Order: sequence, then C-alpha cells, then structure tokens
Amino acid sequence: MLGSKEEPIEVYCFGTNKFRLKATIVEIFNEKLGKWQWYEYSKTVMPCPVCGRLMKVYYIPGTTWFACCSEECYKKYEVRLLADLDDFIDEMKNKILKKNAEYGDFRQYDVSSLRSHLIEEIREWLRSVGTVKEPLELIDVANLCYMIWSKLKGSVAHV
Repeated sequence: MLGSKEEPIEVYCFGTNKFRLKATIVEIFNEKLGKWQWYEYSKTVMPCPVCGRLMKVYYIPGTTWFACCSEECYKKYEVRLLADLDDFIDEMKNKILKKNAEYGDFRQYDVSSLRSHLIEEIREWLRSVGTVKEPLELIDVANLCYMIWSKLKGSVAHV
C-alpha cells in the first residue's frame, strides 16, 4: 500500500517483547542474565516485504533483523520462503544426481579437492553475475558447499 495516506505501523525488532523504549535508547530485559540492558536504537521507514504496508521499524544497529507488518505477513513470508527452499532443494538434487552420473559419487573425493573445485565454481559464478546463467552457477556453488559440509560432518548423503 505504498503511497497511501495511512500512518506507518510501528514494528520493534528487539527479539523480545520485554523492552522499554526511551528517547535514544531501548532497555531490553536479558532473560539469561536476569537484568535490564541498554542499547542505542535506530529506526527506519520501509514497506512490508509481503504486503507493502508502510512500517516504522525500530532496531539495534549491527544486529540482524527482519520486519513484517503483522503475524499474518510473517506467516505468508515463511510459507513463500519454504516454497523457495523446496525449489532450491529440487534444483540441488537434480544437479548432484547429474554430477554423480557424470563424475561418480562425490564421496570418493577428499575435502581438499572439493574445496579447490569450490573455488573454481565461485569464479564461474562471479563471471556469470547478471546473466541468465547466474542461478545455475549458484546451484553449482551450493552443491559444492553441501558436499564439503557432508564430508566434514561425516554423514552419508541421501539425495
């Protein structure tokens, strides 16, 4: 609803509902320590990434935060994110099966050679940035990351 006369909804990205907003600081209750802590905060105006409603977002600089205007929008975002992840996983599976058919099971390679191949895949991805090949190159990078992670973890990959 960008461009509407509606006032922005206030959204607080402090990781808890136990906070007190002051003029320039926010007091947040730390459950682990059992005491209040003080932080400087910032605010920005931005649209909700789901519905476009204008929000005034309060956050602590240097922290990671994500804001939606309502619980409903957070849920819609999560559903969309999970659908995207499902698509990504499908692409990963297809690519790894194709690579296994072409080069043999990746588990036969040591981590060092997989790391070297990852560096090459990253270089290929960088050359593809902004082109139609970029998403495919990212899948290659992600697959190599998965292969290395799987080897380091010591798990058997089931795809």
